[in-house]
Amino acid sequence: MIIGSATKIVIIKLIVPLLELVSKVYKFKICLMRTERLGHLALNTQVFFIRHKRQLIEDLNYYLISPSLNSSNMANNDLLLLYIEYSKTLSNVRIIRSSSLFFFFSYARSIFDGKGFFYYLEYKSNESEFLFAEQIVSLSESQKCLGNEILLKMGITDNDKIVSIYTRDSRFLDNFDNQRDWSYHNYRDTNINNYLKAIKYLVEEGFTVVRIGSEYSKSLKFTNGKYIEYNLSDYKSSFMDLYLPYISRFMIGNKSGPEGLALIFNTPLLVTDLTAFMELALGKNDLFIQKKIIDLKGNIVPFKEVITNEKYYTPDGNKMKSLYGLTYLENTPDEILDATIEMYNKLSDNLTLKLTQVDLLNRYHNEYCKKNKFTTRPAPLSVTWLEKNYHLYLED
Repeated sequence: MIIGSATKIVIIKLIVPLLELVSKVYKFKICLMRTERLGHLALNTQVFFIRHKRQLIEDLNYYLISPSLNSSNMANNDLLLLYIEYSKTLSNVRIIRSSSLFFFFSYARSIFDGKGFFYYLEYKSNESEFLFAEQIVSLSESQKCLGNEILLKMGITDNDKIVSIYTRDSRFLDNFDNQRDWSYHNYRDTNINNYLKAIKYLVEEGFTVVRIGSEYSKSLKFTNGKYIEYNLSDYKSSFMDLYLPYISRFMIGNKSGPEGLALIFNTPLLVTDLTAFMELALGKNDLFIQKKIIDLKGNIVPFKEVITNEKYYTPDGNKMKSLYGLTYLENTPDEILDATIEMYNKLSDNLTLKLTQVDLLNRYHNEYCKKNKFTTRPAPLSVTWLEKNYHLYLED
């Protein structure tokens, strides 16, 4: 208690005035990086560098502070190193790895608030940045060679077409911090068994399907030489967690950490089991389908009836249920299969939309998407899904 009070006095009486003096002759911002979870490390940092590259933020000196590489607060060392390499190409951005500095500025954040020293790397965006498909980080030739060597050990050759698949469940966060109640996130969970039909389809089409994501997830009881549960294997590593999304033809999964890797590497992503209205598929070539909303009696609630009310935009599943009596219904195996087939055809240039489908998508964009209170971006909804569920979005 005494040490904390003394530290605050030193910050207020000495460090704050010193930084204020420096800022008069040297324009700078201090940025605390979100490194504790993969999605935040990828997306929050990517948004910053996209805005910097497109000159959407102030032209001054930025110091991004992260914990040390081997810190328990570091979700992926190799991803941080990619961002460090990119920052070296810039004249006014530096990433500083120091757990001491990171702890100090995190501790003193409330004191520095309002002083103008901080630029917060928070993921507050209408998410249009990712439509630019900006190339910020990539892998070197030596890293690609290393990745291919590990793939060979996994039984994957250069000729294999890879699709990465992942599903979110509560086990990761429960193991990440078992002292915290993460149940408000559970509405985003999915069941890997619902993806079996899609996996079998991809295997029949000549793909090798590699499951990525959490090492705490349950195994899918499916035996096939073209389906590999990398996430539960001895090959799982910080580097391979990056390399598999990097080389994938496309990915299938929901709103979870690997989504961020798809976005930074511009790997097309089919987002399944999407939930809150603030969440969309973000990438240039992405598609998505949604979890349906149901009331406590099990009745499906049309999206069009709730999208105009911002109270339903909460990312807290417990509040959605306790306050409004609404929960989410997972996508069925057939819904995921249909969307997977559409994604494959789209990326293979085999998807030709009928005039009725084009008209339906236009109506969806013009009549429904514009009601979204978070973003009016024309969201890339699966047309197969829309045809079967148009009544959830449109008036007739």
